[in-house]
Amino acid sequence: MKAYSLRFAGFAILAPVLVFAACKKDEGTTTGDGAGTTSVTTTTGTGAGGATGAGGTTGDGGSANGGAGGVGGAGGAGGMKEPTCAEYCKFVTLNCHDINAMYKDEPACLKACAAFPVGAIADTTGNTLGCRLAHAHEALELPAGECTAAGPGGDGICGQNCDGFCEIAVKFCPQIWGEAKACQADCATFDTNTWYSANVVKGDSLACRMFYATMSAQDALFCDSIKKASSVCVN
Repeated sequence: MKAYSLRFAGFAILAPVLVFAACKKDEGTTTGDGAGTTSVTTTTGTGAGGATGAGGTTGDGGSANGGAGGVGGAGGAGGMKEPTCAEYCKFVTLNCHDINAMYKDEPACLKACAAFPVGAIADTTGNTLGCRLAHAHEALELPAGECTAAGPGGDGICGQNCDGFCEIAVKFCPQIWGEAKACQADCATFDTNTWYSANVVKGDSLACRMFYATMSAQDALFCDSIKKASSVCVN
């Protein structure tokens, strides 16, 4: 009987210990659940990382900057070409002919053209090749009004007539005028009442001297015809 009582008592003592241990086990499980919750929190952190990934939009901004650079490059590529004597003489002889002819022929134009300041392809006024080229194109529709502007003198649009004349004269006949100032002084005395064309080959006028100036670019023998005491351009 005593032995039974002791065994019962031992069980009574052991039971609370087992219950306590079970509780501890449950707490451990709860802690495990908490760890699971932490795992959820970690997942949320991963989501935040995804938001940082959205920051990759900054890359798009970089593309925009790159694009702007590209536009600048295109601007450089859009730079306009220089006017050339080949193009000018092609169109001035094609569009200005017969009574509106500005040169004896295209080879004469190519020689005289070397005296003109080049200027820019966009020029529409001023003593430049660019201006003459622009009006040579326009002469297709209006030769009477555009050919003299496209011609060697410029006719007050592409420079004053004495400007064009002296550019050619000083370059190809330096024995007549060694500098533009001397040429301009004599040119101011020449009669300007005669309308210029390559058909004016006589008469005491600037127009006559202009024609022979263009010819002097091919042959210096014509230089004698352009001076103030011309042997050809006389009345």
